[in-house]
Amino acid sequence: ADCGAAKSAGVLVNTRDAAGPKEFVYGEVRKGGIVTYYETTGDKNKYLHQIIVLAGHELDNIGDIYINDTVATISNDYVTTVGTGDDQIDYESKIFIKKFTGGSGQNVKSTLDGITDFDGPTLPANFRGDGIACLYVRYEYNQDKFPNGVPLITAKVRGKKVYDPRTSTTAYSNNAALCIRDFITSSYGLSDDSID
Repeated sequence: ADCGAAKSAGVLVNTRDAAGPKEFVYGEVRKGGIVTYYETTGDKNKYLHQIIVLAGHELDNIGDIYINDTVATISNDYVTTVGTGDDQIDYESKIFIKKFTGGSGQNVKSTLDGITDFDGPTLPANFRGDGIACLYVRYEYNQDKFPNGVPLITAKVRGKKVYDPRTSTTAYSNNAALCIRDFITSSYGLSDDSID
């Protein structure tokens, strides 16, 4: 079951907020997020850098990336094309997208700094993103590829891993009972650990 409201106008957008509220994701859904980092670098502001936070916790998976409602073809983290046939747009690797699922030990800055021959953002030294699922997106200025400005980036995600008392395991599940149990027992929910 899809636990997200995919037809909700608020899900398929990106908002800008340096200190927005955490979003929690259960099940599988396509969604945007909160742009918490926005910077331009390079000669004549050649690059635009964004960090789009998808969830305030680890996600099981970040799958397909959508650009303006169409699945992108990505090679080595660079968007090559979007769409198919006569509707195909060749982005010529002008968009770079790195996925961060929010796992423990995640370090966004060191990961981006470690990419060879890459003009990345000037993130603070302590910018880790530990426990935060996000996308780093870099756009290379090109008036022909972005005639209407920055495109909308959304992603199909598999949400929070939940505990299953039947098997004593914690793993991705779209089982509504397990998702509700997780919310009830979580500190951001009801913080009630008496649920059997």
